[in-house]
Amino acid sequence: MDKEILKSEINVKNNKINVMRIGNKEYISLTDLARLQILKSQKSQFKPGCVIKMLLLI
Repeated sequence: MDKEILKSEINVKNNKINVMRIGNKEYISLTDLARLQILKSQKSQFKPGCVIKMLLLI
């Protein structure tokens, strides 16, 4: 039995965040969240991958 996959996006403070629903579970894009964190701090020297690593360690 295949689970239905639906893709959509939400708008958070005028920023697009991708959301994917697989079956009855929703997943948000960590990459989109990392980009927002970097854009929020213009002096940030982090790349999205580094921000994601930090988010996973919290």
